[in-house]
Amino acid sequence: MQVFGRVSQEQIVFGLAVLLCVGFAVSLPGFLTASNLLNLVRSVSILGILGVAMGLVVIGRGIDLSLVAVMAISVAWALQLATDGTPLPQAVAMGLAFSLVVGMINGFLIAYIELPAIFATLAMGTLVYGFGRYFLFGLDVIYLPDRARSLAWLGRVEELLDVDCIWYVRGKAAFLFEVEWTAMLGEPLLRRGARIPQEESMVRFLVIAPERTELVRHKIERSPLIREAMERDNWHVLKWNHARAFLDHDGADLADLEPYLGLDPLVERSGEQLPLFEQ
Repeated sequence: MQVFGRVSQEQIVFGLAVLLCVGFAVSLPGFLTASNLLNLVRSVSILGILGVAMGLVVIGRGIDLSLVAVMAISVAWALQLATDGTPLPQAVAMGLAFSLVVGMINGFLIAYIELPAIFATLAMGTLVYGFGRYFLFGLDVIYLPDRARSLAWLGRVEELLDVDCIWYVRGKAAFLFEVEWTAMLGEPLLRRGARIPQEESMVRFLVIAPERTELVRHKIERSPLIREAMERDNWHVLKWNHARAFLDHDGADLADLEPYLGLDPLVERSGEQLPLFEQ
């Protein structure tokens, strides 16, 4: 009992983390690979940064409920400025300045006006989020612009790790298939797709549900970013039913896939089901 009585909470948490890592390493193949460990560290890095900031506040016997809103809005505004043409260093500096101003206002309200920290920071978080969404940018998701690609290495993961299906030719990825059941094209085209190096020999297929055709068409027509990404990265639209029929055949040749590509493929415009393979 005396041994356990001297164990601190930090040691207990550390021991549990070690036990979890050992369990995952034994039960999950590839858990201890360098790429997986690096991805884990990158995935929790945001929580670590927020945890350090909150820890400093709690040590001073305070609390800050505006941390997440300030982080999200300042970063999103910096990326929006870079997208609109502001030089990247200036955009990052303006995002940092925005965070500092919000922090100074929080400090003034708590130290001089003597508002309770929990209420002051809760109200400030709500205000910052609403102000950012209404005045600074109008999109729910802000994507990394081309001029800010130099920052991509900070959160880079294995480029092909999240691709749904990869067709290799002579040991090299030649055809990529992203299968989407919704019409949310930003994730596969503008985020995951942008991380994959551009190669003329690589062909990419966006596989969609037939019932999403009109919504996908609407988004492509309305979004210049999506149209640019599809042209730049050599994306082709393929509907589920045609992809399934194609992949069910042994010895499938991609040359036979051309009549089935596009939002209005040749097989549908002709008004009849074309044979996929010659008999």
